[in-house]
Amino acid sequence: MDFISSSKWFSAVPLVALTMLLIGWNLRQSAVIAKKNVYVNDTLHFEFEYGKDWVADSIKPISGKFYFLSKPDVKLRLHILPSYAYDYKVIHERYNKTAFRNFTKTSGNSIKIGLKDAYKLSFTYLKEDTDNEKKIYVTQVLIPVKNDIILFSFSASEADYPVYEPYFLQMLTTLRFW
Repeated sequence: MDFISSSKWFSAVPLVALTMLLIGWNLRQSAVIAKKNVYVNDTLHFEFEYGKDWVADSIKPISGKFYFLSKPDVKLRLHILPSYAYDYKVIHERYNKTAFRNFTKTSGNSIKIGLKDAYKLSFTYLKEDTDNEKKIYVTQVLIPVKNDIILFSFSASEADYPVYEPYFLQMLTTLRFW
């Protein structure tokens, strides 16, 4: 009789452990999901995730700005541009040269984002602050979709750029089209 009682107890231990393991895994997955916000654009049929530590400002159906919560100078911008009549890469670089003081291109290359052709442009420019000039680092990704171009632009100061660039690159990996 003791053997039967102990064998029932022995078979219950793995069952309880497995149940607790599954509950713990499910709670961890819920916590990971809870740390994300999702931007959805039904017009151009795309979406991407961004962290809860980013604040959305002026989210509109076609564009928006996102600021890193603890660093308001670290910015992610989303713009929907009308398709350019000519090569969008060249035209966009020309625009940046006139829009940003001391524009200096650091790289420009074709990439794939979610099976779509895209163009990644990196550059620096000088921004006047209250009492001095600040060098700003920028990475822009342009993705032609339908008759428009989706522009993601990430910018930060020289000190913050290498710290927060991984957030931007991670966000790009969550970009989905339908």
